[in-house]
Amino acid sequence: MFKRILVAVDGSKTSLKAMDKAIELQQLTDAEIYLLCVYKHHSLFEASLSIGRPPGMDIPDKVLSEYAKEVVNHAKDLAKSHGATKVRGFVKGGRPSKVIIKFAQDKEAT
Repeated sequence: MFKRILVAVDGSKTSLKAMDKAIELQQLTDAEIYLLCVYKHHSLFEASLSIGRPPGMDIPDKVLSEYAKEVVNHAKDLAKSHGATKVRGFVKGGRPSKVIIKFAQDKEAT
């Protein structure tokens, strides 16, 4: 029935509740859970708007990417602690609605 279950996570309680439902489905179907966190990509123009950026401050994409990795890793750990057996995490940059749909299509996830 299900081979891959996609859960978009953003660190919110709501996304973690969706993950709980995915774990329930996994226990019924033995599907693999894909956790995806999408951060909004900043163009070079947007990143350059902060000319007076203090030294050592990273560009927005790098900071957002690192945060998204933390969100995915936290969700992954939480899923495993709730009984999930096959869990993979992914981080992508871009417009969340488009990236989630394309990812689901590419991975043939439900």
